[in-house]
Amino acid sequence: MFVLAVALAVTGTAAAQPAADVTRTIEMTAEQYRFVPSHIEVLEGETVRLKIRSVDVLHGLGIPAFGISERLAPGDEISVEVTAGTPGR
Repeated sequence: MFVLAVALAVTGTAAAQPAADVTRTIEMTAEQYRFVPSHIEVLEGETVRLKIRSVDVLHGLGIPAFGISERLAPGDEISVEVTAGTPGR
């Protein structure tokens, strides 16, 4: 099993915050030794849904700052939602 962390960068100011009821979906793949894309930028207060599909082997997804710890078997797809909090996390 490969355990990788996806980098989530929170950017923006209060004036640039998205509407509270909008969730942006980002489709990702987990492939040997990496996630594609590997870096995602979201605005402070923005909610994003990560749809992740494993294309080869067993993968782990860990985003400790958001309490996320998931496993993806080959061919599986998971969805996780996060709401960006403090800038820089």
